Amino acid sequence: QTRTSTVLARAKTAALLTARTFIAFAIMDWLSGFFQAEFAAKPLQRAGPISKDQLIQFFTAGRVLFSQLEFKLALRAGHASGKSAQNLVDQAQARIWEEKVEPAVQGDWGIEQLASVIDRFGIDSEFLRMFYEFVALEEKTLDEAEMIQKEFEAKYSQLADLQQQFATEMITHEAEMAGMSEEEKREFSLKIQATMARKLMEAGLGGTSMAAAGCCSNGACSSGTHPSIAPPALSDSMTR
Repeated sequence: QTRTSTVLARAKTAALLTARTFIAFAIMDWLSGFFQAEFAAKPLQRAGPISKDQLIQFFTAGRVLFSQLEFKLALRAGHASGKSAQNLVDQAQARIWEEKVEPAVQGDWGIEQLASVIDRFGIDSEFLRMFYEFVALEEKTLDEAEMIQKEFEAKYSQLADLQQQFATEMITHEAEMAGMSEEEKREFSLKIQATMARKLMEAGLGGTSMAAAGCCSNGACSSGTHPSIAPPALSDSMTR
């Protein structure tokens, strides 16, 4: 009986390892289908600032990736098999920089440069809105992979309530910024974003996928912590 139990235990272990290997190959195979096999032939930007156009291309391709049911299922399967969903997202984002952006950017350099988005474009309300929407979408995608359904629904119900509260507060902030200089508006807007991010963290709703510079300083897109939902972006009237 002991020998039979040992054999069965080994068989189960082998089956589990085989399943995990299959999942890993399935994930990489699906990602290969999403990207074009052009990486080796492309020169990659490895230094210098990333342009706004390059960032927009990255956000656009990222939204497409995060909307793919197959990608969401791959993340959930990877997480269930013991892999880090965040690491899988990191790999996918690196490939976006290298294969979906023109001029192409080395993946780790592109991810690192996201930390400077708010400092560089903080008074561009439309672009800032695009950035925060991307941040929130990545976090939501990770939550779908890592949370049980009940936890996921509870979290995003609470986030919706906070978002409504923030939107109401923004009306007051717009009046406060009337007559400010461009630099004063920029500094004030960053303080608003940081305050909203802190409220999210205090409510236990902070995420782990991206670090928006308005709420912490060590990066964005898979390199730190950030609010799980984007604080409302400033309206155009607040940046003119």
